[in-house]
Amino acid sequence: MLTAELGRVFAGLNTSQKEYPCCHGQHTAIRAALGLVREQGIKPDDVAEVLLRISPFDHDYLAQPVEEKQDPKNIIESQFSLYWGVASAIVYGKVNIGNFAVAALNDTQVRGMVNRISAKADTELAREGGFTPAIVEIKTGDGVVYAKQVDQPFGSPAEPMGFTDLAQKFRHCCQYSIRPVARENQDEVIRLVERLEEVSDVGRIVRLMA
Repeated sequence: MLTAELGRVFAGLNTSQKEYPCCHGQHTAIRAALGLVREQGIKPDDVAEVLLRISPFDHDYLAQPVEEKQDPKNIIESQFSLYWGVASAIVYGKVNIGNFAVAALNDTQVRGMVNRISAKADTELAREGGFTPAIVEIKTGDGVVYAKQVDQPFGSPAEPMGFTDLAQKFRHCCQYSIRPVARENQDEVIRLVERLEEVSDVGRIVRLMA
């Protein structure tokens, strides 16, 4: 019994951080799409078709029904649309909070790319527990097909984020704060979190961001 309880206490070591501000089930496909765009120098106008090969669970949860998932009406729906996340990656070569903001819902470039994307359930990509791989195939106008598979999202226990990555993400998130967080406050928060075990008053971290 004691062993089981200790296991629960330390399970926090197996948690993940999100690289992108959307459902974690999208992350391997987004990462694969970004990889192809960067490695092959693919521009949005080069793209004729995109095929996403994903696990049956992710297909049902993030890609069906197609008509609804390809036409998100609000932020939450875009965060749970695999088409939206991958289209944003191909159009902008990056994915961040701005791609899932209210203004982004009217982005004609992303919506145009969404219509070039299809998804297929692949039982070979199913996994028992944990994250599932994704394969992205981009076909260009001249008929060339580029493919990339990503097995783990960045930030997972298998590919953890470093402190520098987390600090960079924190600074990016501060740009979208309702109450602006001064740069010097961001610096101090990062410094305190980096040596959290030595901080006697953790409430100071919250006050710096208030």
